[in-house]
Amino acid sequence: MTNAFFPLKKEYFKMFMNGDKNIEYRYFGKRWNFKTLSVGKTAILANGYLFPRIEAKIVKLEIIKWNDAPSYVKLALPIEVDLIAIHLEFKSPRSCISVSTV
Repeated sequence: MTNAFFPLKKEYFKMFMNGDKNIEYRYFGKRWNFKTLSVGKTAILANGYLFPRIEAKIVKLEIIKWNDAPSYVKLALPIEVDLIAIHLEFKSPRSCISVSTV
């Protein structure tokens, strides 16, 4: 099973690092759905496409209506379509992972 990779804006990456955020929201569709994501899958959250990165486990997936999303999510994802809420569980304390390169 491949990891789910989530490149994030710096502000959202910091929220995950600080423990202020445990749910990632994406548009529900071809890229983010119940075939590409599953409970138990490893999620890699990255500050952009580079480092640092945080590892987490997907513990719950749910479809939510755009109108029911938090206000900061509506600003980041302005198209009014269904979203997938990806609930994540982190090791404690949260720390960045190192990834070896070949």
